[in-house]
Amino acid sequence: MSLAEGDNTQAIADLQRQRFNLALIFYGGLAAIPLGVICPCGLAFVVYKFAPDWSQSVAPASFFLPLVGLAAALLVIGSRSRAKRSLALARLADSLGLGFTSIAPHDQCEFLMSFPLLKQLQVSHSGHGVNLLEGTYKGRPLKAVDYTSLQ
Repeated sequence: MSLAEGDNTQAIADLQRQRFNLALIFYGGLAAIPLGVICPCGLAFVVYKFAPDWSQSVAPASFFLPLVGLAAALLVIGSRSRAKRSLALARLADSLGLGFTSIAPHDQCEFLMSFPLLKQLQVSHSGHGVNLLEGTYKGRPLKAVDYTSLQ
């Protein structure tokens, strides 16, 4: 997803859309916690009047739905913070006239293995970069990347 230097509008739009989708999942999960108790219990109460045998099968959902909502909210917390950082870096790159790539190609991160500490931490399948900013800043070439040696 390499973009022309300083033109990051598509990357910013993609990151905004990703952040919005993660917020929907997060807040939907939070809303599922109380609604997951209220709705099945209310449904079990209503169904009990007409078919007493069915309310017993509906009631356990009031235990499982809040757990699903909690799991969804907890699972996207890390992704939301990563998306927020990526969006901030894309906007910074755009304001500085730099190119932004959300997932750095592996060959762009090879130079990091020249650092002894990173070379010691590396295992055969590890090492990837995200949020690559590259271009010329104040007349000097610049390349910055968020790099992790473990996956």
